Amino acid sequence: MKKFSKLVALALACVMALTMLTACGGGGNTVKKEDQILGVLNEVRKEHSLGEVKMTSELSQLAETMWKNSNDQTWHRVTIDGETYLVYRVFGQNNPAGLTELIKFKEFFEKGVQRYQNGENRYATSFFGRSDLKYVGIYDKIENGKEYYGVVAAFPEKVSPWTK
Repeated sequence: MKKFSKLVALALACVMALTMLTACGGGGNTVKKEDQILGVLNEVRKEHSLGEVKMTSELSQLAETMWKNSNDQTWHRVTIDGETYLVYRVFGQNNPAGLTELIKFKEFFEKGVQRYQNGENRYATSFFGRSDLKYVGIYDKIENGKEYYGVVAAFPEKVSPWTK
């Protein structure tokens, strides 16, 4: 009986050791860069009492398409939850110039909110300061050792994004 108890204890110890090792994959808690950038944008908006924006996969795909066609300065129409939105490219960056650090994104978004508050709404970055901004799309890709970004903003079709 003592041998059996020792054998059961050894088996349980092995099972416990194996369950501890199964959590060591390293990839389970990785937060995508797009989600981090969205978090920074919402942090800036919260500091200015603006509502949270959401990111959709459809808008992120559009951000990639618009980034790849850098001459695309047109408005696109998309439908989200039954409502039509106008989508415009806010920025596309293929020369990161420090934007790989989230603090640079915070400065970029902060500048956009300040521009809007100062009435400088001729800049697309001022879209980040609008209370009717509800959705964004973010494109982030590393290719050939360079990091590429694109951000699009979506506004309800009935509102002109260029007005205050």
